[in-house]
Amino acid sequence: MFSLYSGINRLLLTVGFPSASYGPSISFVAHPPSHTIGNTVILTLKLVSIEQNMATGKLEMEKEAKCNPQKFYGMIKYTLHHLHTIFPESYKSIDILEGDGESVGSVRLWKYVLPGTSEVLTAKEKTEVIDDENMLIVWNIYEGDHTNHYNGFVLLKMQVVPNGEGSLVKWTFEYEKRNEGGPDPQQFMNMFVMFGDKLDAHLAAEA
Repeated sequence: MFSLYSGINRLLLTVGFPSASYGPSISFVAHPPSHTIGNTVILTLKLVSIEQNMATGKLEMEKEAKCNPQKFYGMIKYTLHHLHTIFPESYKSIDILEGDGESVGSVRLWKYVLPGTSEVLTAKEKTEVIDDENMLIVWNIYEGDHTNHYNGFVLLKMQVVPNGEGSLVKWTFEYEKRNEGGPDPQQFMNMFVMFGDKLDAHLAAEA
């Protein structure tokens, strides 16, 4: 017996859409007349909508740092593309593709390793916001291996605020999963928090 559902599902796969159980929700309507050729049913289908099942989220974490906020913020703003020379175990290379690496619009290509893994991954990011008054930087991570699980981009925000004689570093990830069952970017958050701890120790050693 001909199955309309399975036939449509095969059609979706043929034209490049994911299976109905993963990815977009796709609606079709049949346009009569339908007819048969032998045992084959011929349907005229019209695509009327595609609705992506998305899951947006935010991860936030705060970490204390011993160094003063201006020093920590300045290190991130001006020397981000040199961090692979300080932390080669996590960052394999950071190349500036556009801009000077210190201002809005700068684009960098990262090669990095997530905590607890050995695979070298890549990411391309663009500096979207630099707010010196509030010591806030926003990066748009829009290409790379993370797009296997997330739609298009991940926003990473870092803000440094005074905290007694030291600093409080606030990290925020804003993301959109490709599907609701996808993983939260906790490993990415762990990587940047670990990086912040190492940077704080590095700056303290230089003092």
